[in-house]
Amino acid sequence: MRPAPTTPTARPPAPDPRTRHLSWINDRPQQVALQPTTFYNLDCAYCYLPGRASKSTMPVEVAELTAAGGRPVRIIWHAGEPLAPFEPLRAEGRVQQAVQTNATLVDRRWCDLLAAHGVRVGVSIDGPRALNARRVDRAGRAAFDRIVRGINALREHGVPFSVISLVSRESLHAPEVLLDYLADLGCRSIDLNIEEHEGVNTSREVPKPDWCASAPRNAPTPPTSWLRCAT
Repeated sequence: MRPAPTTPTARPPAPDPRTRHLSWINDRPQQVALQPTTFYNLDCAYCYLPGRASKSTMPVEVAELTAAGGRPVRIIWHAGEPLAPFEPLRAEGRVQQAVQTNATLVDRRWCDLLAAHGVRVGVSIDGPRALNARRVDRAGRAAFDRIVRGINALREHGVPFSVISLVSRESLHAPEVLLDYLADLGCRSIDLNIEEHEGVNTSREVPKPDWCASAPRNAPTPPTSWLRCAT
């Protein structure tokens, strides 16, 4: 005896794209980047931000407003050289703090402070010495040795850190060299930023998608996720 045919189960209607996309977005930010000061103690050749010599500071009220509300929000002190956490807000559990630093000022005392208060650390370094050559101080002196010294201090004192590295025309065709060096630093994660042609950084050529096609065929090919260009 043949089984009776079954009636197909009706599928629920798919949500419209707008409803689906809005469901991906939190109604309150979980992470906010703040600029406590525009001052920067280095003078990197490719930096596009003006006002790096200004020592003006962000009012504490801005941080307090950012922390207002129910759930904790992670604040990343960014832009200038921001080793200045707002301890009262952290002690109240209203913020989780992270700092992005060039590590030139990091020593044992900073490591003790960062570890004691649970501040997450990111270090800006553009690779080995040759690829980091444009990170200089205001006297034009290379910052590489001071950056590495700060990284060594973090490692020696057991302070976990991540790194941000700028992908420039110099490093574009040497991704293996760049990534192997960064991985050997012992960092938790690696972020890659593409050099930007804007602000006051307009005199240098920056990485372009068509550079992949014009690169020598024996040159290392950048991963497609960097610039989405053909090999």
